[in-house]
Formats: sequence, C-alpha cells, structure tokens
Amino acid sequence: MNQALLLFTKVPEPGRVKTRLTEGENALSPENACRLYSAILLDVFGVLADVANAVNARLCVAYTPPEREAEIRQILSERTVPVSFFAQEGSKTSERIVHAFQTAFANGEDIAVLVFGDQPALSKQVLLDAIQALQPSAKGENPHLVLGPTCDGGTYLIGLTSKLRSWISGAIDCTNSSKAVSRLVLRSFSGQIPCTLLEELIDLDDLLDLELLLSKPPMNSPRTVKVLESLKMDRMSSVGTEISVVIPTLNEEGTLERSIRSLRAQLLPPKEIVIVDCGSHDRTLQIANELADRVVIVNRCGRAYQENVGAMGAKGDILLFLHADTLVSPTLLQSIAKALVDPNVAGGGARLAYVPRRLRYRALCALRDRVSQRLGIFGMGPSFFVRRRLFHDVGGFDEEINEEGVDMSKRLRMHGRLVMLDEVVQTSARRYEHSGFFKTLCAWGFTVALSFLGIHGSSIEKYIWRIVR
Repeated sequence: MNQALLLFTKVPEPGRVKTRLTEGENALSPENACRLYSAILLDVFGVLADVANAVNARLCVAYTPPEREAEIRQILSERTVPVSFFAQEGSKTSERIVHAFQTAFANGEDIAVLVFGDQPALSKQVLLDAIQALQPSAKGENPHLVLGPTCDGGTYLIGLTSKLRSWISGAIDCTNSSKAVSRLVLRSFSGQIPCTLLEELIDLDDLLDLELLLSKPPMNSPRTVKVLESLKMDRMSSVGTEISVVIPTLNEEGTLERSIRSLRAQLLPPKEIVIVDCGSHDRTLQIANELADRVVIVNRCGRAYQENVGAMGAKGDILLFLHADTLVSPTLLQSIAKALVDPNVAGGGARLAYVPRRLRYRALCALRDRVSQRLGIFGMGPSFFVRRRLFHDVGGFDEEINEEGVDMSKRLRMHGRLVMLDEVVQTSARRYEHSGFFKTLCAWGFTVALSFLGIHGSSIEKYIWRIVR
C-alpha cells in the first residue's frame, strides 16, 4: 500500500508567520514569533519523518512562497528519509490544500495524510492512529476521511483515501477556520462517507493560545519547549468583560436554535457562542453552523469533557457554560459582567425555572436555590459562569464528576466569592418528564451529594443513571 505524509507549511520569516502573536499586550517580537514557528516546524517535521520511516510512507513538503524552495530545503536538511518538495498552488488556502492532495494521489498513493506545520502538540501516535484508520478502507478502495480537530474549531490534520481525491476539492472550506472541521463532517455525512475523528489538540494562533501552551508545554516537542522556556512573558490582563458561551451538544435539534437565539437577544452581546458537539446525527450541526460563532467537534461524549475542550479554544475573558435546552433572559450576560466587576467574585450561577411550570418543578427549583445558598455551590443548574483564566488555573472541570459545576464551585471558593444572580434561566424538564419525577430527583440528589464530597463517578451512580435514562 502506498502512503504519503504531507507537511503543509510556510517558510519561516519574521512578520510573515504567527503574526497574531505579535499583536496586543505582551506581544512577541516578529523575530521571536518566527523563532517559535521555526521550532514547531522542526518538531512537526521530526514526528513526520519518524512515522514515515516506521510505516514506509513517502514524505512530502508543500511550502509557500514558491520562490523560497532553497530555504525550506536548508531548514529541513536534517532528515532521515527522502523528502519531496513542491510549492503550494492556488490563491486560497482551500485550493492549496486540494492541490497538495492531488499531487500526492497523482503519484499513485492510496492514502494521504496532510499535517499543518504549526501544531506544537502533534505526536507520533496521532499520526499512526490516522494511518491505521485509513488503511482498511484503502485496501478495499473505499472512501474514508480522518480529521484532527483543534479546540477552536479548526483542524491540524486531514487524511484521505484515494477514493476521495475528487470529493475533497468541493468539500473543503477554509473561509471560517472556527467551523472548518464541522463543515467537513457535515459534508461527509451528506455523502455517507465514513469519518474518523482523532483527539483534539490546542492550536497556536494568538496570545491566549500561547499562554495555555506555556502552562502545558508539549513534552514530545523538544525544540518548541526550549524556545518557550526562553520567552519572558508576563501574564496578560484578565479584567475584561467579554463573554464566551460554551454549549455542549448531542442531538439537540429540538432545543438548540431557541437557546442560541435567546443569547443573540442579549443587551450585552456575547463575544462568541461556542458549540461543542460529540457526534450528533440529527440537525444539531446544521443549526450550530448557521447560528453559532464557533463549532468544535470532539471524538468522545461527556458534558464536562466537551466543556473543557470548548474552554480551551474560547477567547472571552469570562466563560458561561450553558445547557443546550436552556433559555436565558435578555439581561443575563449584562448581570454576569456587572458581578465580575468585583475582583473578589470568582463566578456563580443564575436561578432556575423548569418548563413546564408545574408546582412540583417550582418546588424543586426553590429547593435547589436553598441548597446552593447554604452549601455555597452554584453549579447545580444549567448555567455556570467563571473567569476564563481562573477556570484554567484550577484545572478546568473534573471529567470524572457527574455534577462538574458542584465540584468546580468548591475549588473556586479558595479563589473568590461565588454569587447567585437575580436572574432566571429556563430549562426543559424533559428528563423528569421522561423518566419519572421522583426517580430522577433521587438520582440527581445522590449525584450532587457524591460530587460535593469529591467522589468520582462510582459504579452505583452509573447504575442509577442507566435506570433513570
């Protein structure tokens, strides 16, 4: 089987690469941004070379600008496998990516995997997973697509079997990098093309991404780590009031549109609405692509996991985590911003109203409010807000805790006060209606108690929720 690994890159030059790292507070100099880009490029190339050796794949470098071939050859001169170089062609990024694939398949390849040269966290295992996913389909001359999603909605890897050499030219869309993967996934669905998603990686586009990278340096990228250690950067200011709304979804076509429209009607508009989907097979992705600002696709489900991924790519100073079946009042975001003017406030929540507005649900909401106030936890409802930097400082949500907001509230209290806003969010009582009020109430109460005590998902808890669902 013929396999090609494609490195899609720019020739490093100050002022031409990673320019967003040179803008704003604590910006890098163009020279340092270029130095960091060069280190990442060498690390990525090293990973590709090792995998090419291991699987007997052809290694190609698609570079730009075209007149700089001698320089890119010199930069990547320390290689252990033969390398083919060719210039990118096309006026748009999508056209240049398509040309790179067509060049590979024109040489008789059965599989082609394209990697972007600015992904600091790329590992050998990710590449091997991509190739392994494509090989069975390639043997049968069947179509198969592999995507490596980034936490901000973009992609770091695209893999194809030769059967898709024509399809990719009309499928890829780089006009909005915040929805790049979701649009490819939608087109694969419509064409009934099997699609494999790899693990999500943090992209490096701006200073917020760089701050995260500095706190979690990639252990498999020695040159990148060395440059990062040499950068002297103060922490960026985090006193702004721009709000990123993060909504995890799975088959939410019946509720998502109304939820997003209630956010669009805010007196203080959100900086962005981020949808994090884990494999919806209804119209959820279509709605998200039409109405949201950023759509992130993940390869496994779990509300806390999806929220953590969304937070990694979010750009607001404040994070608001919202359930997909929740409607918010027009003043919610304004109230959040006002509450966080006080530097001693770390985060909080809003009051809850279930729909339909039956007596038992009103009583339940009153009970939730009382428990929240007495225990100082504000993550039991479908809305929870926190300062973005503080969220990352405390390690994000614990993905083994079912009521992740309850656990987060406990950790945040060491860093500031939590507040209950005088705002009401409306959410669906569908689980109570479907599974029975008292059965669901008992399961929820048991889960909250375990989360408050810091006990990770136990077998008893998982058994109870299987019964409820």
